[in-house]
Amino acid sequence: MNGQPRLSVTVSGSEQNVLPYQGSLILTVSLRNDGNEQLTGTLSLVGEGAADLSPGWTAVGGSSNPNYNLGPGEGASYDLMLTSLYTTSGGELSMRVQAAGAGHQLLSDPFTLNVIGPTAAPDGVSFGLFELDNQKSITVMAVGWMITSLFVLLAITKRRRAKQDHIRSTFFETDETTGELPPLPMDGDLPPPPMPVVAGKASADNADEGGAKMVDGRVNCPSCSSSLKMPEGRQPPFKFTCPKCQESVRVVE
Repeated sequence: MNGQPRLSVTVSGSEQNVLPYQGSLILTVSLRNDGNEQLTGTLSLVGEGAADLSPGWTAVGGSSNPNYNLGPGEGASYDLMLTSLYTTSGGELSMRVQAAGAGHQLLSDPFTLNVIGPTAAPDGVSFGLFELDNQKSITVMAVGWMITSLFVLLAITKRRRAKQDHIRSTFFETDETTGELPPLPMDGDLPPPPMPVVAGKASADNADEGGAKMVDGRVNCPSCSSSLKMPEGRQPPFKFTCPKCQESVRVVE
């Protein structure tokens, strides 16, 4: 523009100037006073959405403000840090750097920023390697519940059947080949009735059955033939349990 001081404003960065979501991007802004006047002013970022980029200025000399004071032929460089705030929607933004002071207001050439917005939440369920929409997610979950229910029912049925088999094998004798109970005996299969026993003979047999005599204070066990010494003073008839075979022995006279 006519009458403007000879101040040049140059912005340099990467080829695409990508600003990641909730990340930052640093651009270099260079100033040069090619005129004969002392120039003092302030740098600012202008353009649609500039407020959402939270611009921060750092001079090469260490100053953290966007002010400049250049004599004739002097220059200065600044690092312009742009930060993507949470409200940034993303997209391509056209920006410029403005240098404004007493008697002058200059703009750099426009440059483009590729701002990455927040990633939209998946419309369904994400499994890391793949995503399913709502309808497919509902279908998969329903099939999963059905399969789980079938497994539970099969487990319950199997447990009940095992319990019934255990009860049947414990309380009933079954045929090993058919698994059925054996038939009840018919009248012809019944054992013959017991023969009458003479009272005198039965008493004699019972007296000798399981009995042993004591000789010289020792008794031979009828079951295991062990020779056992009896306690002194014991006189037949009496009973005791054999310590070897645990059978009951009746000592007779």
